Amino acid sequence: YKSFEDYIKAKINIFKNFKNNQIAVLNFDDPVLAELEIKNRKKIYFSTKSKLEEGAYLDNDEIVFKLKGSEYRLPFNEIKLKGIHFYEDIMAAGIVALLCGINFSTIRDIIKNFKGLPHRMEFIGEINGVKFYNDSKSTTVDSTYKALKSLENERVILLLGGVHKGERYCKLKEMKNIKKVICYGKAKELIFNDLKELDIEKVDKFKDAVNRAIEVAKKGDIVLLSPACSSFDEFNNFEERGEKFKCMILQQ
Repeated sequence: YKSFEDYIKAKINIFKNFKNNQIAVLNFDDPVLAELEIKNRKKIYFSTKSKLEEGAYLDNDEIVFKLKGSEYRLPFNEIKLKGIHFYEDIMAAGIVALLCGINFSTIRDIIKNFKGLPHRMEFIGEINGVKFYNDSKSTTVDSTYKALKSLENERVILLLGGVHKGERYCKLKEMKNIKKVICYGKAKELIFNDLKELDIEKVDKFKDAVNRAIEVAKKGDIVLLSPACSSFDEFNNFEERGEKFKCMILQQ
């Protein structure tokens, strides 16, 4: 796309073929979507920041769904997936399911038992008191930032690297839970320069970064692969990168 405006216009085309009885489920926290006009169509929002009269929102340690005069609550401690971005997904999916007439008890049971998808904050295991997470799908700085937010009360050894996608990495300096950054691959110099105020070191290859993380991790730490880069310097795709990470950890 030539501009962000062109991108928005292209995405909004999805609403052109809406029928009168269809509903748009939108993120209220996105300023573009919050102000989006869809003529003669109903909009239902979800939000992690605001309490809504209708839709879904966060209330202390629960997700609240308000639809058709009914209210349903889902405690965080019943959700295996942790983090604001996962809660957004659950709110959107929950609204759609309720609108389709699915009983909330069924929705709740499915969410309670859903462990997530491979390479998306996938918990690999705990070895000698160190927990390992595979978030190879995070190929942007924003997705890595959200992964760190989901672990904000932990000590994280973060693996960053691969092929640079044009974003600066400075935003990650906001996260106080980063104990150490190990960067690798083609983007390592850019990452190192952007995050040099942190405890950071650079290595050449992906396997070097993983081995170094295993070496420096202490009991109570979390090793997180959330690269903020594409995988194409060493791998065919993010799945291959994630599988390599899992193999190296499970061989310990």
